[in-house]
Amino acid sequence: MKNVLRQTKASKVDIVAHSMGGLSTRYYVKYLDGAQKVDDVVTLGSPHHGTNSSYFGLWTEGAREMVPGSAFLNDLNSVDETPNGSDPSAAILYTSIYSSADTVINPYTSSIINGAENIEISDVSHSGLLTDSIVRPLIKTGLEDGGRNTN
Repeated sequence: MKNVLRQTKASKVDIVAHSMGGLSTRYYVKYLDGAQKVDDVVTLGSPHHGTNSSYFGLWTEGAREMVPGSAFLNDLNSVDETPNGSDPSAAILYTSIYSSADTVINPYTSSIINGAENIEISDVSHSGLLTDSIVRPLIKTGLEDGGRNTN
C-alpha cells in the first residue's frame, strides 16, 4: 500500500476485493494502518458473516476463519462492520456486491455488511462477479463515493 501511495502521490486508495479479500481488507482497515489510507471499499461476494463452504477446507487457517461464528469473524464484526479512520468527515465508504446465484458463499446473504451499501444481483456466479458486465458499473459507482457508511 505504501508503494502505491508513494508512486501515485495519492493520499488514499480505493480497494476492490473479491471473496476472502473483502475480509482481509476490513481487517487491514480495522486493525492495521488502513483506516488512514483507504477511501472506498468495494467487496464482491465476500463472506462477511462466513460461508458453509469453508467446512470443506478446515485443514487451512483461512477456511477456519470463514466458518460462520468463528472467533475471527466475531472479532472482525464486533462493534463496527464498516470502520472509519479517525477523521469522521472522511468516512470510508463501503459497497458489498453479492449474487443470489453464488454457490460458494453459502448462504449468499452472509455477504451483507452492516453499515454498507449492499447490492444484491442474480444469475452471476462467485467467479462471475469478477467479469460480469452487470457488476462493472456497480463497482464504478462504489469507487465514485457511491458506497455508504452508516456506522
